[in-house]
Amino acid sequence: SSVGQYYTNPFDYYSFFTQMVPLLFAWEYMLRGFLLFGLKEKFKEASILIQMVPFVLLHIGKPEIEILMCIPMGLWFGYIAYRGKSFWPAFITHTFINFTLKYFVNF
Repeated sequence: SSVGQYYTNPFDYYSFFTQMVPLLFAWEYMLRGFLLFGLKEKFKEASILIQMVPFVLLHIGKPEIEILMCIPMGLWFGYIAYRGKSFWPAFITHTFINFTLKYFVNF
């Protein structure tokens, strides 16, 4: 089963935890853990805005509303990672949002 099938199949806890959670971990580690904190010393709070751009671009191909929501959510994830000095708050929040949306979309 692929990550693409995850979005179209009925809710499957196994697929969520074996596919989406590792994907979200890698995603948040790359964008918030690596990019945000790599830019933080030079760009300070502007690093939150900078890391949001690839977050939005990586959602291209998804529904328009999802892409538009990536702007405030990317800023929010960046902010909570920046304030928490860790990518973990963004990872936990992103995972919770995906889990909740996946559950209710397939309810």
